[in-house]
Amino acid sequence: MKVSLTKPLLSFLSLILLLSSFINGANDSQFPIVEATIADIQLAFADGRLTSRQLVDFYIDQIERLNPLLRSVLEINPDARSLADEADWERESTTWRDGKSLLGELHGVPVLLKDSIATKDALNTTMGSYTLLGSVSPRDATVVERLRRAGAVIMGKASLSEWYGARSWLIPYGWCGRGGQGVNPYVELGDPCGSSSGSAISVAASMVAVSLGTETDASIICPADHNSVVGIKPTVGLTSRAGVVPVSPRQDTIGTVSDAVYVLDAIVGYDPRDHEATNAAAKFIPLGGYKQFLKEKGLKGKRLGVVRNPFLDIYNGSSAISTFECHLKTLRQGGATVIDHLEIENIDIINDAYQSGEGIALTTEFKVELNKYLHDLVNSPVKSLADIIAFNLENPELELMTKYGQEQLIAAEMTNGIGEDVFKAVDTMKKLSENGFEKLMKENELDAMVTLGWGASTVLAIGGYPAISVPAGYELSSKMPFGICFGGLKGTEPKLIEIAYAFEQATMVRRPPPIVRMGPIFNGSNFSIKEATIADIQRAFADGRLTSQQLVDYYIDRISRLDPQLHDVLEVNPDARCQADKADEARKEARWRDGRSSLGELHGVPVLLKDNIATKDALDTTTGSYVLLGSKVQRDATVLERLRGAAAVILGKATLTEWYRTRSSLIPNDWSARGGQVMSSKSNPPLASLVASVLSQSPHVRTQLGNKLQPMGRTVSDAVYVFDAIVGYDSRDHNAIEAAAKFIPKGGYKQFLKNDGLKGKRLGVVRNAFLAFYNGIFAISTFETHLSTLRYGGATIIDHLEVANKDIILDPFKNIIAFNSDNPDLEMTKKYGQEQFVMADMTSALGEDGFEKLMKESELDAMVTLGWAASTVLAIGGYPAISVPAGFESSNEMPFGLYLGD
Repeated sequence: MKVSLTKPLLSFLSLILLLSSFINGANDSQFPIVEATIADIQLAFADGRLTSRQLVDFYIDQIERLNPLLRSVLEINPDARSLADEADWERESTTWRDGKSLLGELHGVPVLLKDSIATKDALNTTMGSYTLLGSVSPRDATVVERLRRAGAVIMGKASLSEWYGARSWLIPYGWCGRGGQGVNPYVELGDPCGSSSGSAISVAASMVAVSLGTETDASIICPADHNSVVGIKPTVGLTSRAGVVPVSPRQDTIGTVSDAVYVLDAIVGYDPRDHEATNAAAKFIPLGGYKQFLKEKGLKGKRLGVVRNPFLDIYNGSSAISTFECHLKTLRQGGATVIDHLEIENIDIINDAYQSGEGIALTTEFKVELNKYLHDLVNSPVKSLADIIAFNLENPELELMTKYGQEQLIAAEMTNGIGEDVFKAVDTMKKLSENGFEKLMKENELDAMVTLGWGASTVLAIGGYPAISVPAGYELSSKMPFGICFGGLKGTEPKLIEIAYAFEQATMVRRPPPIVRMGPIFNGSNFSIKEATIADIQRAFADGRLTSQQLVDYYIDRISRLDPQLHDVLEVNPDARCQADKADEARKEARWRDGRSSLGELHGVPVLLKDNIATKDALDTTTGSYVLLGSKVQRDATVLERLRGAAAVILGKATLTEWYRTRSSLIPNDWSARGGQVMSSKSNPPLASLVASVLSQSPHVRTQLGNKLQPMGRTVSDAVYVFDAIVGYDSRDHNAIEAAAKFIPKGGYKQFLKNDGLKGKRLGVVRNAFLAFYNGIFAISTFETHLSTLRYGGATIIDHLEVANKDIILDPFKNIIAFNSDNPDLEMTKKYGQEQFVMADMTSALGEDGFEKLMKESELDAMVTLGWAASTVLAIGGYPAISVPAGFESSNEMPFGLYLGD
């Protein structure tokens, strides 16, 4: 169902792509493969303009060119070319009727499989994880058997969100250990969504004609939406799950991405290996298959219900809403009756996995079903979920354990099988579906529900209902694709296909992505800089895959392309390339031992400085204000001297909240006159592409409270490497540093980067003051999961601690807060609030006596809090802290951290 290209070329890069995408057939005619549909391909097969071998060769070339950038394909089938040759031979030998062969629509067409769909061939099935690498499946998954029977060429395995995103809340959509971070082909900073990310990206970028994905909740609909392709999520049971790594027998389904109906026809049907589900759904399969419902007038006579609340909330202020209104007119013009502004009963409960019971059920079912799958493997490095957890702990670098963890896997392992709590949760979801979506559909006599985007996925998932996502447009400001979703009652795929196909043909919205260069490849290697840690970079330096000059050029290129949107860098150092050259020359002459140089971890690594850290070079130091522009300092800040001593490359100056926000309380966080307003996103926060940045209260620009140097990086280890470089005595800051110098350990801090660092630690949790800022259930439940992870790692958790003498300590804010609450118009508290006063009020008991007494009496190694609210407590006493990424809010996708203070 993916449409052919009919619009003019949009860019030079697109022109290059398309000009390289023609195949010369046997009759010297040309066939354009990019954006070709299955119908186009079969016509080209029929008239000799194309062979399966040429098609496979083209896709392999596309994968080899684009996959180092998009990271959507894990493996290419080594047998793909021989399978294509076999298909070509069969085509030459077959009987033709009315210009068509009798071999079927998928014959000779390459299909990419999500890496959760088992194949008994040379391909691995690993869920994107190294834990299952080398495992052997006893047989093909049933859907693969049916694809082979239809003559499809199994092209390879697509990447995915590792373990369907069920390993850790910290893992972004599209990331897995084996493949790295999948990249949206339309917007580099855009979310590719998951878990069938690789399946959608690969089709969108013409790396394959069609692909198979799987869905438990949103895993087909969301990636299809975000990558501008068609995705069909069938009724649960319509396609067999046998041979597919499972999550839930109630919600798992195998679906298709683009040219979807042809593939759906090939894979549906009863399977004794998945008897209960496929037997119940077999009655829905129409005689003659689904392609008969590809009707351009499929909208005529249909009743469509539009549900806006809450699905349009995430598009507030977006051009997508006006586009959606236009599409509703298109649906009416096509002959559909549109009933607008409908509501689903209990929608807020349905969308909350903890209130609906979906979270409890899926966590428990995942362990049970996964252990069954692992038990049936012919050979596997792991035999249970517990083995997977242990493997990850033993191989932290392979699976980036320090960065992402595995708290969700641990939570699943701690469940005790299907019990009363799961039965209750399933019953709750059944009632919510009956009284919500089904009631909506039946009372309004609807053929389909229509929503903008993918937000309705949970409504459809918990009831096992089908859905189709069709490309609907591209957001004007961000250029991100979005789709329109049609959902129906069980077995209504024929109606949904008619509606979706008619809409697609009427709008023809989809366009191919620009395919920009998103990550350099050096010396023919597969080294990707994006998300690389300092340790990764030093290894790449060591084996010649990377130079400092290449690294600096990469970051300067990213800054020039992204900073106009993010506003996070004020200046790039004009000497950065020169410093990088010097680092490369020094590396050539350095002494090496055991594959490592003696130059240190920061040698040749670019570092960005906050714009209050003085530099005596071509860079300005202005605290974000024009007032200091052009000012000259007498010398480098000491921290900078030490970074230069470590041979770090000073890349430039980062923006900040102007004058630390002491100029006016009306100034929003992260705004400065020189830089403007810093923008952020869930998966790519400001400076996400820089290895390390250093925040500081500069010795030259001081505030009254807290003049501490604070290294930042994407991982704890990166921050520690910077920390080691900048600590130490300085006569220019004698009083503070002389007192603190005794705390610096011999050998530095990197010796404490230990995988078993939790073992034996006593951690105290103070909830009363800090969790009040997280009213939502999601962040708090994530925090509870992280506490379980801390216990699992060997720490003793002392929970629900209170600070001594809280009630008798003077509270200077209580009267102010009360006055503002009593006079909301005077103080405009409805508009601006008084959260900082409230925070100060709630933490006022935690002064020096309270915090130190808490730590000493409970014999704690650290205090653990959710978020940043404890920062004032630690700041006024000069205590250290580390903030580690902990998750993303479900409602607004804002990141939040776990705060460890001592």
